[in-house]
Amino acid sequence: MTALAGGSTRDRPCSGLTSAPVASSVGLSTTQARYEHGWVFRREWVRDGIPWFVFPPERMTASTQTYSQMKLAYVRRRLRGTSKAAYLDDVLEHVVPGNASGQAQIEAIIGFVQGAMWHNPLECPFEADGETIVTEAHELLELHDGRCWHTAEVLRQLFERAGWPARLRRLPSDRRDDHVVTEVLFDGVWRMTDANYFAEGTVLTHPDGSLPTLTWLRQHPRHADAFAGGWVYPRVFMTNEAGIPVTGQFVVPFPEAEDTWGYDPYYSFYLGAPKRFPPMTPPALTVERCHALGVSVRWGVSRGHTSHRVRYDVEVRTVAGDRLIAEQRGLVDRSVVIDGLEADALHVVRVRATDEQLERNPSTWYPWRRAEFRPAELDTRGTRSTARVLAAESG
Repeated sequence: MTALAGGSTRDRPCSGLTSAPVASSVGLSTTQARYEHGWVFRREWVRDGIPWFVFPPERMTASTQTYSQMKLAYVRRRLRGTSKAAYLDDVLEHVVPGNASGQAQIEAIIGFVQGAMWHNPLECPFEADGETIVTEAHELLELHDGRCWHTAEVLRQLFERAGWPARLRRLPSDRRDDHVVTEVLFDGVWRMTDANYFAEGTVLTHPDGSLPTLTWLRQHPRHADAFAGGWVYPRVFMTNEAGIPVTGQFVVPFPEAEDTWGYDPYYSFYLGAPKRFPPMTPPALTVERCHALGVSVRWGVSRGHTSHRVRYDVEVRTVAGDRLIAEQRGLVDRSVVIDGLEADALHVVRVRATDEQLERNPSTWYPWRRAEFRPAELDTRGTRSTARVLAAESG
């Protein structure tokens, strides 16, 4: 790739951790592994007989610094003789539009890393010693596993390969790393990027559309809460192949919660705001038919560790054409009747819980719990619903 600027700044990826040695790209092999650009995340993905993201039945505990050495050895065998520089150049040639602006190129790299790296709730790449973090970008892209520090490293190395100086930054401060992000030097200014927290396709930007500086974000920390993101995992993602819960890593915020939303704080905390937690995604969503063209939508109580005033928003749309049928905002009650539906059309109902964080930023983002249904196929009121409840939207 053509260098856009010279120089680079390297920081250690996380306090208390050491980095694995950087592999040399000298002496290229005639056989070069390449990133599989058609790859799409599936939790059930099996790679040459290795279940990649699901623990075996006998493994029921997880820890941050214990990683599958089988996966790591597999990737290193695949990459043996491969030039890291050539691997990253191939990625950039596929991902970065040559005629796009500099910011568009940076955003394209962020979007690629968002899709290539999964914030695995059970394990993250460490060497066998449990102390040395895996930081090589081509290895991490092959593993498709990574927490914030891994993803920040991949971004840093891709930015530098593309010609932009880049460095890691710890949040909320250089002395405390609850989260790690990447700064890129663009137009003479260090700008913050994060391909780990925000939903795929979502890039944190300044109100004017530019990439924000960390200084500005720390002055306006709740601005980031408006962007779709968070690590939202259904309960099944914290189970092994036998369906047994795996303990020791991500957990749901309350026993009745159906996913992990509400376990982690608002993003503004990483930018210096007080530590506040969003309310959990509404549980126990059901849809029952009231009459031929009407349904009753109900859901359970949504709690939050710091939420004092939880309210609910509801939307019903047709799947075909995404036509809005009905919406209600700021509900206190946990049920609503929706009329005027199309008997044979597939509909989606969405419910989300909000809290007083909306008073601090009216654009604060919350995930929706969803269910799909056809009114003509639903049972009558008082019997079991046949609506298909979907996982909460993380984007």
